[in-house]
Order: sequence, then C-alpha cells, then structure tokens
Amino acid sequence: MKRVIFTLFFLGILIYAPWWIVFIVAVSGTFLFSWYVEVIVAGLLFDILYGALGLSLFGFGILGFMTAVILFFGVQKIKQNLR
Repeated sequence: MKRVIFTLFFLGILIYAPWWIVFIVAVSGTFLFSWYVEVIVAGLLFDILYGALGLSLFGFGILGFMTAVILFFGVQKIKQNLR
C-alpha cells in the first residue's frame, strides 16, 4: 500500500514540480522500494509530457528515459553495496 501511495505522489510531483525535485523523489523511491521500475515509466512520461530533446532516438526525446534507466540501475548497485 505504501508503494502505491508513493507512486501516486511521485506522479503528482512529476507533473507539477521542477525537474530537480522529481529527481530527488525518484532517487528516494528507488532507494526505499525494491525494484522500483515505476521510475523508468516516469522517465518515459517525462519525455512525453515535456519533450526533452537533449538526447534523441529517431526524432523522439529520450533524455528522461535514459536518465531514469541509469538512475534505476545505479541506485540498485548502491543498495547492493550498502546492504
């Protein structure tokens, strides 16, 4: 139940907050919950909503998606080393 509530909170933050707050909440969610793959879906949603074209693939911006994938696997590796 906590994960669902946090995911709804995270989606609200994704829509209304600046990118750096979204990043902080994504890192904390990935650190708190095991295999929090919702952060990757949120990266796709970020690209769809805001169209960040810094990194593109076939004309579609994938900057948020790539950041989310790197964040997800990076925090998973950090969690393995800490626990």
